[in-house]
Amino acid sequence: MRTAAELKSKWLGEIPLVLERTGMWVRSGEEAETLFRRLVEDLCFLDERDPAPMLDDDRLRYGSQGVLGGFRRLFGRDGRYVAEVASVYAEYLHRLGYLEVELVDWQLLAQAARAGLRELGREEVEAAYGRPSLLIDSRIGCYVSADGWLYVDYVGEPAEQLRLVRSVRVSAESFDGGVFLTPYGKWLVGGGL
Repeated sequence: MRTAAELKSKWLGEIPLVLERTGMWVRSGEEAETLFRRLVEDLCFLDERDPAPMLDDDRLRYGSQGVLGGFRRLFGRDGRYVAEVASVYAEYLHRLGYLEVELVDWQLLAQAARAGLRELGREEVEAAYGRPSLLIDSRIGCYVSADGWLYVDYVGEPAEQLRLVRSVRVSAESFDGGVFLTPYGKWLVGGGL
């Protein structure tokens, strides 16, 4: 029988793989939330830690429908939001010490947020601000500093050439207070597509 340490090592090795291609592991935001919430709970259980304060934080930030509910409220009920949910749990896993990512300079993040990343595609964002610390499902670029996370949400499928920025999110006390739509994102939310 495998030991708890071996099981933990296996899970820690799978986290980056699941984040890189979340859409291969789950089909919906509900499944993503279940997968990552269970993973956080199981890792904390093995380490005799209480994940409740961090996981309960999502109710305060995102509402009674969890992390997925925040995205549905803003972008509509029809989306899958797999990568979006995974990005939030990536931050949780990082804060708990279960996911290592390369940190970037906070000034770079502040500059990117101020610029608003208007009408840019992924190539232009990376040329201007560098590669993200973590790229989730080829759709969410996560720039991580010691001071917080900045998420750049791209619209489109990985095979598409033009992948425009829909929104920029930052770690904040409330989901709505940390989301900034680009003009293209506002057009999408307004029913332009």
